[in-house]
Amino acid sequence: MTPDASTPRRHLRSAVEWVAYHWEKSPWAFNALGGVLAMLVSLATGFDRIPGRNALTVVWAVGVVLAVVLLVIGPLLIARRAVRLKDLQATIKDLERRQKRINDARERDSADLRRVLDRVGRELLAECGVDKDDTRISIYQHHGDENKFALVGRASLNPTLSKAGRSVYRDDVGLIANAWRERTAHDRVWYTDTDKWVDYQARTFKIDIEEARGISMKSLSYLGVRIDDDVPVGILVIESTNRERVTEEHAEQVRSHPAFGRFQLMLRAAPKLPLEEPTTS
Repeated sequence: MTPDASTPRRHLRSAVEWVAYHWEKSPWAFNALGGVLAMLVSLATGFDRIPGRNALTVVWAVGVVLAVVLLVIGPLLIARRAVRLKDLQATIKDLERRQKRINDARERDSADLRRVLDRVGRELLAECGVDKDDTRISIYQHHGDENKFALVGRASLNPTLSKAGRSVYRDDVGLIANAWRERTAHDRVWYTDTDKWVDYQARTFKIDIEEARGISMKSLSYLGVRIDDDVPVGILVIESTNRERVTEEHAEQVRSHPAFGRFQLMLRAAPKLPLEEPTTS
């Protein structure tokens, strides 16, 4: 079988590309090779007394050319890499500055949104007559791509209960999942014993045992109301450690209060806040 005539050309092109690639990546290596070649050429300058020196002249000339090429191109490539590195460092610094501005703006937006939601939330608690030290209200924004809820606001007369605590919830477990599916969800727990409370959460709402145990506020009555704005955008949750405090009837009071409309507008206009890993609730 006659070998393909293009095969040698492909091999030559591959060899040239390999040399060019590695020369670009490691110019100092080729620069060193040029120095070694120049040294060998200088040692061969006394070849004039050797028979067959015409052939050696050609070899010597080729060696000189290669040494010059290697010694000249190597430093140029090193200088070029230094310029590229400097440009890359400047680009990275610029991107870092831009990212910092974005993060700062996001933090300001998040803080402003939380302040507004906290204030409006307290108004709603007062309207429902549940503005007590054992009760709090939380507003969650839905992240459809992640199938999760992010806490965007929380209010309570009790400073401990108003702390941010857990910031992320899955949208398929807990009372919050029931409210998301059914528009409204209410429950009342009859267990004050921690182990029984945890077991109830696991059985009723499919919450992992360890996750339920880590919830700091062991609520005994809670209400979830979905916030719709053409499409569902979030969940409002009122909960209390008093079993009689939060009732299902509060759902209509929540929806009819002007604050609920403000929640709709704010969640629609608010940017998606970053999801953070949950800690405690």
